[in-house]
Amino acid sequence: MYVPGNSRNGSWIRRALAACAIAALTASCSSATDVQDHSEVGGYGLLTVNGQSLPVTLTSASLGPVIVEDGTLQLGATGTDTYTATIDGSVNGSASGPFLSDVGTYDRSGSTLTFHSSAAPFSYSGTYDHNTGRITVSLPGLAIGVAGTIELGLAPLLE
Repeated sequence: MYVPGNSRNGSWIRRALAACAIAALTASCSSATDVQDHSEVGGYGLLTVNGQSLPVTLTSASLGPVIVEDGTLQLGATGTDTYTATIDGSVNGSASGPFLSDVGTYDRSGSTLTFHSSAAPFSYSGTYDHNTGRITVSLPGLAIGVAGTIELGLAPLLE
């Protein structure tokens, strides 16, 4: 209980303020470090599409059947966080190499990635798993002519 003029009150208040200051400093430092460490920067290879191992056939594409065979994502941090992405395979039976290429910038907040395409009029999101180094991207199906969202699972490429 606070009693005016009691010197023990000052000691208790100083300890409480110090504890609050340490907690606030720790929270702000860990948050800033999480975003600024750029541990996500590097190359990634596509492993899965909608939870299925490659190759994956998407039959409801407006372009005809799309077979996803491979893909890459490169994240860089050179002043601005940038990305380059490709998806390789075939469309309607014709080998097309990369049938989707995208470049742009991305933001990271904690484990959430937000990709801002320079080539398309939309942004899309993903998550970065610090423990495994893997990224999951939720790509609008519109990007390859299918309805809904396509979930892409990517793993770091071995250097």
